Amino acid sequence: DKLAKEMKGKRERETEVKYEIIERAIDYLGNGDSLKDKMSEEEINIIDGYELLTLKAYIVVFNIKPEDIVYGADSGIIGGSINEKVKSSIVMSCLIEEEMTGLSNDEGEELKKLYSMKETEIDKLINLGLKALNLIVFYTTEGGIIQGWTIKEGSKAREAASIIHTDMAKGFIKAEVVNYNELVRIGDLKKVKEVGKMRIEGADYTLEDGDLVKFIFKVKS
Repeated sequence: DKLAKEMKGKRERETEVKYEIIERAIDYLGNGDSLKDKMSEEEINIIDGYELLTLKAYIVVFNIKPEDIVYGADSGIIGGSINEKVKSSIVMSCLIEEEMTGLSNDEGEELKKLYSMKETEIDKLINLGLKALNLIVFYTTEGGIIQGWTIKEGSKAREAASIIHTDMAKGFIKAEVVNYNELVRIGDLKKVKEVGKMRIEGADYTLEDGDLVKFIFKVKS
């Protein structure tokens, strides 16, 4: 009986705390505040099951006419009265991006020069999306083909190996790592090894965005 009363009391306290958090969340939303800015991680976890849209990552896209495009301009100015609390936004012309998809590489480069673009805005949008979701990209190569994989920021080498195949994680020995930008600068993997830029990392190595990884493992019987 005593245990039952204690459990009942605990459930009642948990329900009361949850109710208070929900009431506070409603007040914040009524004032136009972001729950992510106002509430602690613990509080957010308690109400996360309600699938509130304001707790989800989002990006604001300013779609403007090609003739009005000013790449690199401040999105807040272009957006006018947009909420100042928007943390992730991009200015782009969807018409230009659509046209870009139907062009050859050379034609695409010419169009980018015309609008002073170093990269397409779609590429930037993808990178913003990854950042908003706390994801990074690492690469593997097989037969001369490079493949990208997404993983949560802060993930370890063994976790990355498990994404490709569970056997890699179970039989993990080491990882040969070079960042993709370093690889491009040097030229190829053979030269990377020759100049001593290929790093040997263990299972607890924290992957960085752009790492090219070769997992060395032994299949356990």
